[in-house]
Amino acid sequence: MDKYSLGLYGLKDIRSFAYFSGIENLYPRLDEPLLREILSSKQDSNAHILPPPHILDERENPKGTPKILIKNHHIESPASIEHIFLQLKQASCHYQTIKFTYKGKDREANPYALTHYNGVWYLLAEEREILKYFTLSKISCLNVLQGFKPSEKIIDAINQSLTAWISQNPILVRLCISNEAREYIFRKNFLIKYKIIEESQRDFIVECHFSYEGEVLNLAKCFLPFIRILSPQSLQEKLEKELRDYLNLRDKG
Repeated sequence: MDKYSLGLYGLKDIRSFAYFSGIENLYPRLDEPLLREILSSKQDSNAHILPPPHILDERENPKGTPKILIKNHHIESPASIEHIFLQLKQASCHYQTIKFTYKGKDREANPYALTHYNGVWYLLAEEREILKYFTLSKISCLNVLQGFKPSEKIIDAINQSLTAWISQNPILVRLCISNEAREYIFRKNFLIKYKIIEESQRDFIVECHFSYEGEVLNLAKCFLPFIRILSPQSLQEKLEKELRDYLNLRDKG
């Protein structure tokens, strides 16, 4: 590749960065011609504009011919969290306890990793033997303290997580999902490491893990009336109660 396109980095480095950043499947391929075109094209803050495939070669990209527009979820501005991000990265790498203010309260925790989900950066840390998520933009008055001995149990939970949100005690859930919602649910990867138990012409039953109850309830609410929680039954009952309360509130209004 030309030096003006890649600088000190090669094709392998860019592919590694794409994999690390979770965008390795964004493009059909990440070969040299496509990467050269991406790196040499002008981009605005809202979209990455690529020319049609038939001009991905040495010819100049004609103005006004964009055929690929990529608009991702909103990503919070990194400027406000840059200093805290760098401090937490170092504290996580060296296993150093931190003190900080979070939502107006003083906290102390052992940091393990920084994680990005749906446009937001979080700190994954252990507080009082419980693994928790802290939104970076809500952390202030950060102080790095002495080192701590990392927990092998927590490290294993992070490395072997079965859920989108890492949890030490994931919930095993069975869902009955209408086939009307099947394509969208699987296309958007709403289920992590799932197992289909039963299928019919109307619906299918799937078994998978979730990190906390709210994650299951939020998914069911997003796809009403196409998802029913089979187990734990208490979650279906909780969902129905929330829906009844919502309808009662509407009637009162």
